[in-house]
Amino acid sequence: MGGSREMVSAMTDSHEAMDGNDQANIRFESPFFFPGGDKKLFGILHRAVSPANGRGVVMCYPFAEERLWAHRVMVKFARILAKEGYSVLRFDYMGNGDSEGKFQDSNVETSISGILQAIQWMKEAVHGIREVDLLGLRLGATFAALVAMQVDIVHRLVLWGPILKGNNYMQELLRSHLTYQMATYDRILFDRKRLVQMLYEGKPVNIDGYDITREMYEQISSIDLEKLEGVISCRCLMVQIDDRLKEPNSAYQRVAERWGNTILVSAMEDCFWREIPKLYCGAPNLFTETKKWMDAP
Repeated sequence: MGGSREMVSAMTDSHEAMDGNDQANIRFESPFFFPGGDKKLFGILHRAVSPANGRGVVMCYPFAEERLWAHRVMVKFARILAKEGYSVLRFDYMGNGDSEGKFQDSNVETSISGILQAIQWMKEAVHGIREVDLLGLRLGATFAALVAMQVDIVHRLVLWGPILKGNNYMQELLRSHLTYQMATYDRILFDRKRLVQMLYEGKPVNIDGYDITREMYEQISSIDLEKLEGVISCRCLMVQIDDRLKEPNSAYQRVAERWGNTILVSAMEDCFWREIPKLYCGAPNLFTETKKWMDAP
């Protein structure tokens, strides 16, 4: 399983991000394990509170430490959707949270496989489901997009702040390791070049309590949604998330235009997938934009 802080977040689903309505509706939530290849994956199903609308949503969490900080927001939106008649499945990728396996053995392929297994489970196990949407955040949004490119079983796709270039994202993680070194040792012991070299020598690099392996590093770094030839055949909402008003992200615009059936919108929110001073239990602007698009015919 993943880092200890991640496991704590998974075990406290019943208590986090709850207001009065959440407490009344928690009886509609069921934790369980479902098959994920040779490993069991842990999931929580939010059953529709109001009359079910026949639509299911599989939520795709972000990567490593970002999952911990984004947890409250994801739970909150799952409960909002369930109250409106959606059936929502949140789950942990193999080697993450309470799912079986080791984090070091997880990678892009195992994450995509987990999403496919989650879609299949929802279609088979949840009565009345006619269509399944994917909703992902950050690298989870990237995984969701890759799934939608591979198979034609996704009805709608919601991408919250997707990572377009995996290499840039991995370099960002390595930079965070340099910050950790400065805070811990008051100096840089290993620069980014040396950290990458260590990965290629077969030595995992620990970032925020998660061991990044060479395979994981290479697979994520190879992702470039701007250059991938695949397209998204289903309807897609891409949301640019910023803590202040900004010009539309040009890379997001290029991808949305190339896919052709993608709407790009902006939502002003703090970067709730990072450690920030403000306790973020919800993202109202993001929720409003997403819900408006999802509810449209």
